[in-house]
Amino acid sequence: MRAKDLAVDFINFIFLLFLISAAIIFFINKDNFDAVLTVIKYSAPISFFIILFLIKSKLDQRELRDRRGRGNMDILLNLTFYDKIALDLILFSSPIIILLISSLTGKPNLADLLQAAAVFLIFYFWQKHLFGKASH
Repeated sequence: MRAKDLAVDFINFIFLLFLISAAIIFFINKDNFDAVLTVIKYSAPISFFIILFLIKSKLDQRELRDRRGRGNMDILLNLTFYDKIALDLILFSSPIIILLISSLTGKPNLADLLQAAAVFLIFYFWQKHLFGKASH
């Protein structure tokens, strides 16, 4: 492991330690245990995805170092038109699935529609970016 990586990991550790210490002091000194439960309740789903992202980025950093050392930074994908059709199915079914899930728990509201639209737009522009590079 390089010294730069160790320094970044140490800074991240110190920052995390500071955040945990500040949170403990705030919640214990101010007697805000209800606020602690609320924060934990709403941050648990987000933290699950953040942890997955951190694990994935750590694995990608290792692959990046290996590729940089070999001088091979390109990733070549051989996609067929059927792959594009499958991506179109995912693209157009994602907002529908989001709206179906929200309709199971009640009537979909504006927030559910905005979430479905955001997912659709993110997928759409990402797909346009990827397949816009394709040679015709």
